[in-house]
Amino acid sequence: MTEEGGREDIKKTLSRFASEDSEGDLDRGFDAGIRSWTDISTRTLKKALINSRYLQILIVLTLVGLFLRFYHITFNSLWTDEIYTYFFSKNSFIDIWFVATTNDYNPPLFYWIEHFMLYFGNNEFILRFAPAVIGTSTIPLIYFLGKIFLDRNCGIVMAALITISPFHITYSQEARAYTMMLFFLTLALIFFFKALQTNAVRSWVLFGVFSGFAFWTHFYAIIPVISLFIVALGLNARKIWNEVRFIIPLIKGALIFFIASLPLLFVVGKTFHTVTGDAPTWGMQGRAIITHCSSIILVNARGFSGYYTIFSGYTRFVLIIYFVLFLIGIITIFMMKRKKAYLLIVMIMIPLVISWALSYRMPMDPRYLIYLILFYFMGIAAAYIPLFNLGKSKRVIYLFLLFLIVINIPLLVSYYQAPIKYDYRGLSGMIQEVARPGDIIVLIPGSFNQMPFNYYYLNQSIGIEEYGIEDSIPQLEAIFQQKGEGRIFYVLTYFRSREPILEWLENHAIKVDKNLNPSTESAYKDIDLYIST
Repeated sequence: MTEEGGREDIKKTLSRFASEDSEGDLDRGFDAGIRSWTDISTRTLKKALINSRYLQILIVLTLVGLFLRFYHITFNSLWTDEIYTYFFSKNSFIDIWFVATTNDYNPPLFYWIEHFMLYFGNNEFILRFAPAVIGTSTIPLIYFLGKIFLDRNCGIVMAALITISPFHITYSQEARAYTMMLFFLTLALIFFFKALQTNAVRSWVLFGVFSGFAFWTHFYAIIPVISLFIVALGLNARKIWNEVRFIIPLIKGALIFFIASLPLLFVVGKTFHTVTGDAPTWGMQGRAIITHCSSIILVNARGFSGYYTIFSGYTRFVLIIYFVLFLIGIITIFMMKRKKAYLLIVMIMIPLVISWALSYRMPMDPRYLIYLILFYFMGIAAAYIPLFNLGKSKRVIYLFLLFLIVINIPLLVSYYQAPIKYDYRGLSGMIQEVARPGDIIVLIPGSFNQMPFNYYYLNQSIGIEEYGIEDSIPQLEAIFQQKGEGRIFYVLTYFRSREPILEWLENHAIKVDKNLNPSTESAYKDIDLYIST
């Protein structure tokens, strides 16, 4: 047998096991007869619910995902970014537009949704409700994404991965727009793959529409959207060369995205100029952004509170397993459908390279790249094919799903047992109980700490002063001279230039724990508390 013939045999074998008509079909050929929305009825749904293993598993995963995203949703106090969401969302719809485009670096769509939520109250549950619902809704969407990308088994594995993803659960319990951006990009990708298959105008238009929604949710969504349009041109280059009219549906999709995004495009340039005007004072730079997002190298892992590999469950053990499965999946896809393997690699590499370059000009955090989960999980899910080929039993697929869930359980358990965000609620409550007239509260840096601290802190005592400073030793000296007989509470969180502040505090105050006893440990989650001597 020639080498080329052997390669073709492998390709046919892999394709057979990836086919919905193969031995790997968990439904054993069952067809509910649902081809479009018009086919959905009580009878067809009941029939599918009784006979379809995929539907049964997807329902279970969605319910589990719902529980994981709402369980302990108020356990962590709101931190700075979430408080910004609260204050921006309090404005009217028109004012939110002006605030979002002049005083913030995020589009207004998520704030508009939170504005509606605030009619029901103002607390952690209300502010995090929408991200949790949207995060849960992404689970069935990712199933359909995996199904159209490869097959139903790929879809159900991807749904399982997102269900128990600690990274996705974390941001489903945070009052920010990251899970909403992922939701719209998942919808956009579903229609992107449909458009690649059929080149239908409707699919390209819907891809443009949902890409526009993603951009209205978070500015960073423009990177994968533009990348996908470029990839589509590359994949269809030969067809376009042979028949220029072939590009017309794609152009219509791009035009829809442009029209939908036009109001924001006017402010993107100004926003980019503002955020890149000065060197970033926080975030990751260079190689760190790539290693943490790509989950290839674990650098200085410190759990949820510090550096982490975001897509691999924050642990070295899961990281290695996921990366090995990803490599197996990419090789498998390459043997079956080479263009799809290229697409996954390109759609992971382009955002990483762009983020690496931007990290030296603007603050950069891996959460901006949450959409990489989609392409990473596609590769991992495809690893089921060679595993099934070895076992030649549907049990392999069930065991694969169970294995992916089990290896994440230890981290999920620890996630719900300890705070993962700044504990402003506990800190402000303690200071409120012990502070007396004549005491002073100093928040460092004030731009980061004052809003979340005062969200919880209710100063009902006359004569308690509060100051927010950045990194000014003269300011600390001036405040210290006002101390008199009272005490000064210094609340300090992480920022890059804080070393001089720490040195000053060591000479003028003592670090204390929650009972105000001298301590070397952080008094509250990621917050250091000092009291003047």
